[in-house]
Amino acid sequence: MNHPKRLFPHEMHHHPAYFYYLYAVAGLGLLSILYAFWQLPKEATNHQWLILAILTVVTSTFSIKIPAVNSKITIGDTLILTNTVLFGPAAGTLTAGLDGIVGSLYARTKSRRLEYMCFNVGTMATSALTSGTIFFYLLGRGTLYTGPTPSFSEILFPLGALGFIHYLCNSGSVATIVALEQRKSIREIWLDSFLWSSITYLAGAATAGFTAVRLGTFTPQVFAVILPVLLAVYFTYKTYLDKVREVRSLAYYDSLTSLPNRVLFVEHLNQALEHARHGKQNVAIMFLDLDNFKRINDTYGHCFGDLLVQSVAVRLARSVRADERDAHAQIHPQDVVIGRFGGDEFTVLLTGVKSPEDAAKIAERLLEAFTSPFSLEGHEVSVAASIGVSTYPFDGEDADTLLKNADTAMFYAKDHERNSYRFYSQSMNEMSPEKLLLENDLRKALLRKEFKVYYQPKIDTESGMLTGAEALLRWQHPVRGLLAASEFVPLAEESGLIKPLGEWVLRAVCAQIAQWLDDGLCPVPVAVNFSAVQLKQQGLTKLISDILHGADLDGSYLELEITEGTIMRNEEEADRSLRALRALGVKISIDDFGSGYSSLSRLRRFSLDALKIDHAFVADLEENPDDRAITAAIIAMASSLNLRVIAEGVETERQLQLLRNQGCHEIQGWIYGKAMPADQFALLLHESHHLEHVEPVLEGARIPSSNVVMADQRFKPERDWPSSKPGARRLPMVLRSYPS
Repeated sequence: MNHPKRLFPHEMHHHPAYFYYLYAVAGLGLLSILYAFWQLPKEATNHQWLILAILTVVTSTFSIKIPAVNSKITIGDTLILTNTVLFGPAAGTLTAGLDGIVGSLYARTKSRRLEYMCFNVGTMATSALTSGTIFFYLLGRGTLYTGPTPSFSEILFPLGALGFIHYLCNSGSVATIVALEQRKSIREIWLDSFLWSSITYLAGAATAGFTAVRLGTFTPQVFAVILPVLLAVYFTYKTYLDKVREVRSLAYYDSLTSLPNRVLFVEHLNQALEHARHGKQNVAIMFLDLDNFKRINDTYGHCFGDLLVQSVAVRLARSVRADERDAHAQIHPQDVVIGRFGGDEFTVLLTGVKSPEDAAKIAERLLEAFTSPFSLEGHEVSVAASIGVSTYPFDGEDADTLLKNADTAMFYAKDHERNSYRFYSQSMNEMSPEKLLLENDLRKALLRKEFKVYYQPKIDTESGMLTGAEALLRWQHPVRGLLAASEFVPLAEESGLIKPLGEWVLRAVCAQIAQWLDDGLCPVPVAVNFSAVQLKQQGLTKLISDILHGADLDGSYLELEITEGTIMRNEEEADRSLRALRALGVKISIDDFGSGYSSLSRLRRFSLDALKIDHAFVADLEENPDDRAITAAIIAMASSLNLRVIAEGVETERQLQLLRNQGCHEIQGWIYGKAMPADQFALLLHESHHLEHVEPVLEGARIPSSNVVMADQRFKPERDWPSSKPGARRLPMVLRSYPS
C-alpha cells in the first residue's frame, strides 16, 4: 500500500492508516472551526464567552495524573463544557480549538508539535461541536445564557449526554491515533489511558449544569465565585495525588536509576503475558548483568559503583531509543521496558516479538552500549555485560519461570563467554542441580580431607636459583577426579566456605614447611592466595600468628598473594591489616597486577614486597609489542619502588629472555615446572640442597642447568637461623633478602 506523502519528516513505525486518520481528523476540525465562526454571532451576543475561553487556555496546563493508570483530569475540559452550555456549541468549539493549540505547544517532541497541533485542534473542536449540538437538540432550546433558567429535571439527561458524547469523541479519537501509532489495539489503549478521564467530562457537565441552574447566568460575580472554588479543589486534590505519586515512586521505581524496580517490572511482565495470551503473541525477557562489577566496586568504592550503574541505565535506554532511527526495526521503543532488579542486574521486557532474531537484535544493541569506556570522576572504566534471554511461550508461561530461565541463561553466558548473550535452553537447567551437588560435596570435603596443596616453583631469572613457591589448592573429588581451584573456589566464596577453606590452606602450608625443616631440607618462602573475605575477617593477624607459632615458624616463610581489588576496596582497613601482617614477618605481594583498575601510584601507600604481572600480558609477550611495553613499564616502576616483580605463566624460552632483558626478578610457569605435590617439590628442595645444579623433576620441565646454582650454598644455620622467639626457625638470609 502506498502511503500518503508525509507532511511531518520523521521516521516512526506507524500503522499504514495512521496518516490517513490524522488528516481526516484535522480536516473535520477545520470544518468545525469554520462552522463555529459562522454560527457564533447567532449564539453569543457579548464577550463573556471569550473571557471563559481565555480562562480555559490559562488553565490548560493544570492537569492531575491519576495514580496507577495513564489517565489525567484537567480544569480545561471542565471549562470547555461550561462555555458550551452557557454560550452554545460555537463558543465551545472555538474554546476547544484554542485549548488544543496552546496544549500542543507543550509537546515534548519539538519536531512533532505541528502534527500534535493539527490532531489536537481537530479532535477537540470536533468533539465540542458534536457534543454541544446534541446537548441543545435534546434540551430543545437555545443557549442557557440567553434563555430562562432550566430545572434540574430538564437539564439532567442532556448534561449526561453532553459529557458522555464529548468523552467518547475526544478519548476515542486519541485512543485510535495512539493505537495506530504504536500498532496496538484501541481497546487496550483506551482501558490503559482513557477510562478514568471520563471524570473530567462528567465533572465539566456537572459544573456547567450547576452554573446554569443555580446561578442562571455567567457574570463577573459568578466568575469570581467559580474560579477560586475550581482552583481550590484542583490544588487540594493535586497535593494529595502528589503524595500518592511520591509513595508510588518509592514503591515501584528504583531510586538510583529511576527505572522500574523488581515489583513494577514484574507487573509489566504479567500484563504483557496477559495480552500475549489473548493476542497469541510472543514476549522476550532479558536478564543483563555487568561483568566484573564487583572488582570495580572494590577498587573505586560503592559511590563510584552507583555512578556507573546510573550511566549504564542511561546508555541502555539510549540504545533502545536508537531503534527510532531504524525504519526496518521489528521491535519499537514503546515495546521495550527496562528495569533494575538490584545491584548490577538489569531486566528488559520485549513485547511484539515475532522471531528470536528480533530479540537477538535488541541484545546486540544493548551490548554495543558497552563498547566505549565510561568516563566518571576523572576515570575511564571499561565494563562489559552478559545477557540471558528467555521467551514466552517456549521457555515458560509465567513471570517467575521466565525470569528464572533468563537468569540461568545469563549465568551460562557469563561462565562460557562474557560480553555475550545466550538464549535459554533446557540443558542449562541441568547445571543448577549439579552446582548444588558440588556445593554439598564441598562442605564435606574438609571433613573427608579431600583437599591437597600443590606447589609451583619460582625461579630467579638471572641465577636460575629456586627462590620460592606458590601454593595452589586442588580438590581430589571422589567422582570428578582432581579439580583445579578455579573450578570450586568461586563456589566456596558464594557459599561462605572460603574462610574455613582458606584457614585450612594456611595451616597445611605451614605444617608442610615445618615438615621439610624436620626432614633437613631448606625450604623456600611459600605464597598463598588470599581473598577479600579473608583479609577483612576479624582476628586475622592473631590467626596467622597462632598458625605460625603452632608450626614453630618465622613469618618470613609465608607470603600472601592479594589481588588489586582486594586491597583497594577499603584502603584504610587494608593498610592496617597489611602492616599488622608484615609486623609478623609475612611478605605481601599483589597478584594478577594489570588486570584490575589500580595503579602503582595508589599501591605505593601500602606495605608491599612484590607484585606479579598478570599472565594475560605474558601470554602474548612474543607477538604483541603493546604487552611488551606494558610489562617493561610495570617492571621499571615496581623496581623504583623496591618491589620484587614476578611474572607468572611463562612457558617459552623467548618469554623468559624478554622478561630477563626487561629486568624481571622472578618467573613462574611451565617452563620450569607445573604445580606438583609436596613430595615431588621436596625432591626439588633435596636436589637444590645437595647438588650444585638443580635438575628437572618433572618430565618436560626445563631448567637451564648452566644457569642454576645451589639454593643454599651460602647457608649457615648458626648464622641464618637466629630468632627473637625461642625455638622459632627462620628463613635463611639468602632467601629472605633480595639483592637490589
